[in-house]
Amino acid sequence: MTELSFLSGPRLTLRNITEADYPRLIDIENTAQMHLVLDEDTLYPRTNEDMARLTQRKAPEHFFAIERDNSIVGIIGVFHVDTDHLHCEIGLELAAEAQNPDVGKEALTLMLNFIFNYLPTHKVKLRVDASNDAAIKLYEELGFTKEGTLRDEIFRGGEFQDVALFAIMRHDWETHTDK
Repeated sequence: MTELSFLSGPRLTLRNITEADYPRLIDIENTAQMHLVLDEDTLYPRTNEDMARLTQRKAPEHFFAIERDNSIVGIIGVFHVDTDHLHCEIGLELAAEAQNPDVGKEALTLMLNFIFNYLPTHKVKLRVDASNDAAIKLYEELGFTKEGTLRDEIFRGGEFQDVALFAIMRHDWETHTDK
């Protein structure tokens, strides 16, 4: 597939995922200690088939490899695209060595620019572990607003965890000064 140049930033590129990328993405999925965006699936080891299902979605849903210095450091995607009501969700997962606000911010900025420039979308939503203060701080810095909390939404590590819901509207993103 052709690389999409508008998904390149100063340090990162969001590019199409190929089957050759599956081993690295599976390694990230199977070893990630923290998610910037909540992955609610049961923590079974990922397989090639899981990656194929995730990455072979039909447009406008799409997942991209996050690449830095010719190495994959994560995955980011747009999914649950609702073309009637003009909203979607995004998700991001970074390898342990890439989990810092600069990588997350650049990847999310590239994705939000893609969504608001190429999809008929009014609102972008995300879900995050309500105790993930670093991720929440990043989302708020990017202009996301907390819309609510789902109490005891997922069961992890032997206990229930809350999930925080965040969203950003097109007009908020367009007026956000730190894009």
